[in-house]
Amino acid sequence: MTTVQPTVTGIDQFDPTRLRMARERLSQASVWLMRNEPFYSVLLMGLERIPMKGTMGVTYGKLFYDPDFVLDRTEYELHFVLMHEILHIVFGHWKRGKNFPHDIYNQAADYVINNIIVKAGVERARSPKGASVSYNMPSDGLYDPIYDGMITDEVAALLMRKQPPKGGGRPCEEGEGEGPTGNWGEVFKAEGKEGDLTEKELEKLESDLRKQIVQAEQTAKSRGNMSTTLRESIDQLREPTTAWADKLRDMMIDTIAKDYTFERPNRMFMESEVIMPTVEKYGLGHVAFFVDDSGSVSNTEMSQFAADCQFIFDELAPERITVIHFDSRGAEPIEVEQGEEFKLERILHGGTDFRAPFRKASECGLDDEIDVAIVLTDGGDYNFPDEPPYPVIWGTTGAFMQGNPPFGDILAVKFQHKGTWS
Repeated sequence: MTTVQPTVTGIDQFDPTRLRMARERLSQASVWLMRNEPFYSVLLMGLERIPMKGTMGVTYGKLFYDPDFVLDRTEYELHFVLMHEILHIVFGHWKRGKNFPHDIYNQAADYVINNIIVKAGVERARSPKGASVSYNMPSDGLYDPIYDGMITDEVAALLMRKQPPKGGGRPCEEGEGEGPTGNWGEVFKAEGKEGDLTEKELEKLESDLRKQIVQAEQTAKSRGNMSTTLRESIDQLREPTTAWADKLRDMMIDTIAKDYTFERPNRMFMESEVIMPTVEKYGLGHVAFFVDDSGSVSNTEMSQFAADCQFIFDELAPERITVIHFDSRGAEPIEVEQGEEFKLERILHGGTDFRAPFRKASECGLDDEIDVAIVLTDGGDYNFPDEPPYPVIWGTTGAFMQGNPPFGDILAVKFQHKGTWS
């Protein structure tokens, strides 16, 4: 059940031996996360740990735990509960759902989170490495595969439909809903200096959280230990923006060759005695797309890359494009001219080396032909080539592993709704 604030008990109210043992259990679990689930570990390190009476819960920046609850969990259950609590923070449940009763929203959040963790465990067990899964959901956890892929609000809406209609039947009591309510894992409302968060305070927390999530993603990706299930769930959090399309258009327009011609007089001055020229545009010329196909790039990211490339090809109409897919090596260039069909699809799935597409372009004699290159990546590498003889735009869905590229402009690739430019 989601409550407003936890009841924090003074340290002196706990048995010192059990409190010390609980802290050791949490430290051991943190080490396990660091080795096996680094995404969660990075975020856990930023949480203040506070003893309380109850089970375990979170709000922004804080992890609350009852020593007895921690000690009563098996090692595998404690791993699961910690991952569960961290995802409550990642998905912003500490902001509270405004359109649903607290108990319904909390149940929905639990269904979403537990589905993600269970599905990621199945993915891990079926991986080529055959990795063992060292976490188990407690028996009273809420889980139903029917909610797979849904966001919290969607699940909450479905749960609300299963409640007795107004004016008939038994009303839903606090804590009731579909199926059993897990008696662990509470989410507490985040508060500001003077009670409810102000809009400015909320924006600051959300901004800080986005940075923490990017850092956690990059750490997990650099170690090759982030499930596709978790990656794609995190991708759903990213908000669409018009800035990408507008800024890209502005940057690309600067590369368009222009001249003035009197062959087609300017129609705005047709009634004037003075003949004015029109601006003759030659198009974007030759645009190269260097597309990161490495394993760390999710299907959602690849779909976004395809949408961005299609937008540039259709709306900005380059004379010719060259696509070089890359992971640790560069694939053979794919040439497409205006009037031809263009579709971007993943063809590689290995590691990442930013030098690979630039090397391939040079080997194929394209250095003097490319007018601008756009690298679409998740930022998962730190090996940069020497600066090429053409301008470069780095379109990235995340932070670069060890600092920004030494050349070129950087644009954040945001995600769209339903495949349309918003």
